Amino acid sequence: MTFLRQGWHQALAVGLSLGLTMPILAQGLSPSSPSLPVMPVPEPLPIPAAGALEGETVHVLSYALFTLYAPAGSGQARVRAQMIEARLDQLLRQYAADGLQLKVIATDDRGAVLAINGHELVTVTQYELKANGASQGSSIAKKWASSLRKVTNKGPFQDTYVTFVGLPPLITVSGVNYELSRRLTEDSGLFTTDGTRQDNQVIFWRDGDKSPLPEVYMLNHKRKFVVYNRQS
Repeated sequence: MTFLRQGWHQALAVGLSLGLTMPILAQGLSPSSPSLPVMPVPEPLPIPAAGALEGETVHVLSYALFTLYAPAGSGQARVRAQMIEARLDQLLRQYAADGLQLKVIATDDRGAVLAINGHELVTVTQYELKANGASQGSSIAKKWASSLRKVTNKGPFQDTYVTFVGLPPLITVSGVNYELSRRLTEDSGLFTTDGTRQDNQVIFWRDGDKSPLPEVYMLNHKRKFVVYNRQS
């Protein structure tokens, strides 16, 4: 079976192009998490003629990663890219702090899947093969993985998905609001706590500071103290 056959194979091809959750016969690939967003499915469209494609670029933060394609005028490329961006954000928030594992898995009909820590992120379809003039989806997926790896070293990526991931932007202590500063501070041995928590995180302050406290602190995923500044 090839991507260019007609009939019900068209529906399969469009389903793959939308990144829908489908069984992938590849060992070690986990099914989609039920917490990930579900996007509406447009009606299947015919396989386009040569060149009749439109693209939409997938971003993380402000960084362009790769471009997905669909039949020109269908709007499916945009729907697909939005869904992949939402899924990517959730996977990064779940796994980036402990280290990302990117894997390219070849599928039937020359396609490929890019997976993050065992979870399917995106499928390379016949549309990407045609747009890139490629014969195997794995070569495209490897380029996508390389783009994502480069972005992981950027400062904004580290701030969003590693250093401050999971921390609340605003906390309240004794009726006073404190805002996440996106600064780290060294443990000087002066931090103390009475066990007060917010969002299941323990709040610390410097021993000897008087109320209202000038700063408070929370531990991030790497057990580093993050500063919260008192709002004026």
